[in-house]
Amino acid sequence: MTALTSFPTAVSVANLLCPAAGALTVDANGTGIDLQDYEGLGLVIANYSLGTDADELCTITLEDSADNSSFAAITAAVGATAFAAIVDDAAAADRCFGRVINVNQARRYLRAVVDVTGTTPAFTGTVTFVGIKKQR
Repeated sequence: MTALTSFPTAVSVANLLCPAAGALTVDANGTGIDLQDYEGLGLVIANYSLGTDADELCTITLEDSADNSSFAAITAAVGATAFAAIVDDAAAADRCFGRVINVNQARRYLRAVVDVTGTTPAFTGTVTFVGIKKQR
């Protein structure tokens, strides 16, 4: 286990899903990140800006995989599978959600999956993993 005094040098950040350009208008699977060099608890942060149409919805879930090709929803032992649904609504502020996951219980690879629905969905933002690297 990494000592708290090593925290500043042990923390690492990786993008689980970062749309290349513009708004996310279709469902997207993020790229799997390798958790092999991480330990303990990690934090997944979803930070999205919303549009103006109330019938739009964005749902973000977390999946893990042993081989980086066959993914399934993370188990309860790893952490909460889904973030709260994000509704496209001009009255709402930008959304930032966090989920703690147990890296030691996850399979080797982790990714974010975003499902968007509605007439013309348009969400901008990222899903990011923050974890503690094993100290060797």
